[in-house]
Amino acid sequence: MATIANSKTFTWNGGASDATSNRASTTTSGFATGNNPTSTRVSLISPTTRHLIHFGTETTIGTATTQDDMFIRFSDEEDINTYAPSAINAAGTQRLQDGTKIVGALKAKETILIWTDTALYTMKFIGAPFTFGFEQVGTNCGLIGKNAAVEIDGVAYWMSSSGFFLFDGTVKSLPCSVEDFVYDDIDLTKGQQITAGVNNLFTEIIWWYPASGQSFNNRLVAYNYLESLGAQVPGGIWYTSTEGRTSWMDSSIYPKPYATSFVSSETGTFPVIQGDTGLGATTYFEHETGVNQVNVDGSSTAISSFVQSYDFDLEGQGTEGEQFLAVRRFIPDFKTLQGTAKVTLAVKSFPSQDETTTSLSPFSITSSTTKKDTRARGRYVNIKIENDDVDQNWRFGTFSLDVQADGGR
Repeated sequence: MATIANSKTFTWNGGASDATSNRASTTTSGFATGNNPTSTRVSLISPTTRHLIHFGTETTIGTATTQDDMFIRFSDEEDINTYAPSAINAAGTQRLQDGTKIVGALKAKETILIWTDTALYTMKFIGAPFTFGFEQVGTNCGLIGKNAAVEIDGVAYWMSSSGFFLFDGTVKSLPCSVEDFVYDDIDLTKGQQITAGVNNLFTEIIWWYPASGQSFNNRLVAYNYLESLGAQVPGGIWYTSTEGRTSWMDSSIYPKPYATSFVSSETGTFPVIQGDTGLGATTYFEHETGVNQVNVDGSSTAISSFVQSYDFDLEGQGTEGEQFLAVRRFIPDFKTLQGTAKVTLAVKSFPSQDETTTSLSPFSITSSTTKKDTRARGRYVNIKIENDDVDQNWRFGTFSLDVQADGGR
């Protein structure tokens, strides 16, 4: 079953003997949808009762001009083509109140979650005579785009136009250590392009989004929901990247995740499109394989990455900034290191100043490096570890620094 946004609903019978010879239609044998609404924002099948539910749909079926962005209509149980409510069926309707439009819906354990642009509702099967019960469970927590929410083990995570949230029976704001960076960077007018996915190999939730001035998703922000539990890290474990993806399929049917990326300036080679050019191209990627990006032409591109510490000083709480510090040497501790990693020390004298890279940085570190001598002086220092070339891979342990007091102000 598939619904074109703000249009009709079609079905395709994958179990038919001639399935690959038939297109999806509204007249599929045994699964006709000719009596369905002709203008719907989002649709899904209820997980246990198998109602076909239309969100943001028509108040008069077949009349597209009656589409109400807050109106919900559901079919009879296990009958996706019957919508007229009666005493002997389970079809019905409901209109939500908080918001201007229904943005998305998601099946989550024993309920269906429905987001408007400002609120969150639950939709639960309660039986006759009302069939479904609706409850508003959150305000000021709307969904930014219909694909910007995921559910894991009964907990839903989503991105709104003003922050990240989770629902585990109660709506909670999800602290994000990179929130300012993301929302200063994102184009909020393109929320419908934002897509969320789960990478269960590393317990990550990933949101791909278009940066300001971009037409397609070209950045991501990721949250590690497992490692963040009990972690002594304000805002949890988050990271950002310039890796853009337009769709995501987690490892389940296949052992690795798969995703697509669109580049408007490229030309597709398959299938051949006759009579038109300049349409761009989509590439299908297998993730979590190797340490490089393998391109369509067989070449490899480095997947660069870095981790950077906060600015730290020498003094205890309440006396920060009183003492200059000097870093004489450091001992790198890499649990694994393939190729060369770069270590950069940067210093500053005042918190508001731009940092200055020390004269000997960056340091090239290999698996045989035991220590590095350096000269770094300032009130504050931070450490950055990165890679930027092909065939490089690393996992860091504990960084050891020789830090000494170097005078007061």
